[in-house]
Amino acid sequence: MDAALSRLGRSRDLLLAELSESSEAPLNGAGGAPAARAAACRLGAVCGSLGDCWRRRGELGAAEAALQESASHLRAHAAADAEAAHALSVTLNKLGDLEYYKQQQQQQQQQQQEEEEEE
Repeated sequence: MDAALSRLGRSRDLLLAELSESSEAPLNGAGGAPAARAAACRLGAVCGSLGDCWRRRGELGAAEAALQESASHLRAHAAADAEAAHALSVTLNKLGDLEYYKQQQQQQQQQQQEEEEEE
């Protein structure tokens, strides 16, 4: 898992640099330059995968941050690009699932505290 997080982190950094470079190019339509849209879609996917890895490790705060970052990159291009719109939908669903996991975790912690107090 650590190796995946490391590779995804490096990919994220490279894509951020690519997105920065492509966003300086002239705009081509309402959704921005095609290179910027493509980079944002790839970055959204990488951030979503980072979120999945963090969730599997039980680091829900880091997972939420990665998924929020994914959504922010995709949101700007979702209206003009079907791939970005679909990826944004997937990311928002993952954020909803994550909220459910967080609530379940809180309930379990409360139950454990109550059981410890009864002993």
